[in-house]
Amino acid sequence: GTSSRMVDLYKQQFGVAEVEYNPVGCVAVGVVLSLAMQKYSTSLSWKSLPERRESIRLALGDVNDETLWGLVRFNRYNQNNGRYPVSWQVLENGTVDVILPVEAAQIA
Repeated sequence: GTSSRMVDLYKQQFGVAEVEYNPVGCVAVGVVLSLAMQKYSTSLSWKSLPERRESIRLALGDVNDETLWGLVRFNRYNQNNGRYPVSWQVLENGTVDVILPVEAAQIA
């Protein structure tokens, strides 16, 4: 599906007006794990537990794909370095706006 579809389904399921950071992150983890196992791994059913863990670790390390969370790619320290960092500010009324980088800014 798409990011907007995920947001619509989440809002409908939980009756919220906006989807916050943590739920999106949780969905992204599931999507990335599923993507990694489908594209970059083989069946785990015949493997021992340590072999399964290693297969999952290697599959995740091979991910370099666009997701609802943006580009996901892991460096040698297992950190996602696919996304560019963003800066945001919390306004007095409680809204949160992305301000940097300029390409992602929500306010002028």
